[in-house]
Amino acid sequence: MRNPRTIPVTSSTPSPIAILALLLILAGCQRGPALASCEEATTPRLVIDRCFGGEAVAENFIGDIACFPFGPAETMKGIWRVSKDRSAFRLASDPDVRQADMWLETADVPAVAQKAALGDRERRFAVELVARPSLCPGFFGHDGTLPREIVVERFTFTRPVGT
Repeated sequence: MRNPRTIPVTSSTPSPIAILALLLILAGCQRGPALASCEEATTPRLVIDRCFGGEAVAENFIGDIACFPFGPAETMKGIWRVSKDRSAFRLASDPDVRQADMWLETADVPAVAQKAALGDRERRFAVELVARPSLCPGFFGHDGTLPREIVVERFTFTRPVGT
């Protein structure tokens, strides 16, 4: 007896690999041209075409990594300030206190920081992490207030600092 959950493969049934390739091609066609420079990354029309599929609607946004130029992952150490509306990171090696913070984007907030991220008071953490830094200035984070962003691949160390 034939398993009703399987699809019989015939010469007219495309392979799963062919279907995946077609979907990737179609997804790529829906985006605008790649942002080739930092100047293009701040040109509103190009950002709307590339990052929103031509219409500036939040639901259309493809995500920072797909939209803006980012460097390869690197290990970083610093201080992370986190609250409901803030996720700011400053490198430990940055002696210039006037240097702007970077928005820290992470899909997996460490358990020790979850209360702050969900609306409890702001907290600070000494962190070591592996992240991809933005290569160009932009408008990252809550309300686009920070000029740089890092996208965390993983935290290797997170320790609360201060009270």
